[in-house]
Amino acid sequence: MPPIADYLDQFPKPRTRAVYRAHLFAYLDTQFGRQRGGQAATPEEILRYEETAGRYLVDPNPNQDLARFVVALARIPPTTASLRFSVVVDWLGFHGHEITARQRKTLIQRLPRGGTQTIEADLDRERLGTILQQLDVRGRAIVLTLASSGMRIGELLSIQIRDIDLDNSPVEITIRGQYTKTGEPRITYCSGEAAAALRSWLTVRDQVVARSFGRHATLVSRGQPEKVRDDRMFPFSQHTIGNAWKLALDKCGIRETDPTTRRTTLHLHMLRKFFHSQMKLGCPEEVVEALMGHAGYLSGAYRRYTKKQLAENYLKGEQYVTVMVPPELLDIQGRVQDQLKAQNELFLGQSAQILELRAQLAEDRQQLAALSALVQHERIRERE
Repeated sequence: MPPIADYLDQFPKPRTRAVYRAHLFAYLDTQFGRQRGGQAATPEEILRYEETAGRYLVDPNPNQDLARFVVALARIPPTTASLRFSVVVDWLGFHGHEITARQRKTLIQRLPRGGTQTIEADLDRERLGTILQQLDVRGRAIVLTLASSGMRIGELLSIQIRDIDLDNSPVEITIRGQYTKTGEPRITYCSGEAAAALRSWLTVRDQVVARSFGRHATLVSRGQPEKVRDDRMFPFSQHTIGNAWKLALDKCGIRETDPTTRRTTLHLHMLRKFFHSQMKLGCPEEVVEALMGHAGYLSGAYRRYTKKQLAENYLKGEQYVTVMVPPELLDIQGRVQDQLKAQNELFLGQSAQILELRAQLAEDRQQLAALSALVQHERIRERE
């Protein structure tokens, strides 16, 4: 079996396999030179890498080769460099070429230090609205759903149409364990704005998917596309969606690249950060963390809250993750919610007073009945 594919088969998630494959390709590039023309390898180039890997594994020199690789990683962000190194070491060990713990420690000490280095630009509601105007129906549905649900892009591109309940209010999204980073299933919600975008996307989904995969062009032109056999809401790769996002940034004239990491300062993962910061303005923090799938909050929040309570808390923060809404309308919504809350508290207070008065009245009636019975008893004794 091809040595790279054989190693990747032990990982169930497609995204993990794709990332690890890219890391192994980068390793082979440092040993034999770049063997692909673009960022994504073609099927022919993937086969070429497999053949190269097969020849390499016949008689590798892990210590010398990894030392050369670590030098090349000096230009890579620290987190990526560390993962890339670990994947290659694991791949070599998988094929029986282990390095000692001492050698590994020495090489790790030479890796780039520090955390994430890309200096990100601000992504607020106004800027996000500008970007949305440059996206097509698919792009708007994806961006609005990510911004209002807290999902990871990989999770959104994995969920199937049946996982989204568009008839629920708020729209409920089931994220199955096989889609998540932690392996834990969860539910989240998206805004009414995102729900409208998803409904618009579904009206053209089959045609867009058919064109994207180059299938049945004649039927498409006749308005009778055959449904592509992929039940995912968005059957596209992260690379494809990422390119659409970057194109929208270019059209807005706001695409910038960090000079150190050479990464875009506005990227799709920032939509998850947008959700995190905005939703907390109106929703309890532990609910926000649970909806996002942060492991430390999942079990606790789901034990304390019913599904109905989770939905109610989401609705409290929905206005803050709604993008295409004028600020003055948000202010009005906030004031209305405050008034409703005050009225509800007043009503609850009055209800409590009424209940207290009813209880006192019932107690007085009991005392009056007892007194009446006593008087009647005394009268009977006097007659006797």
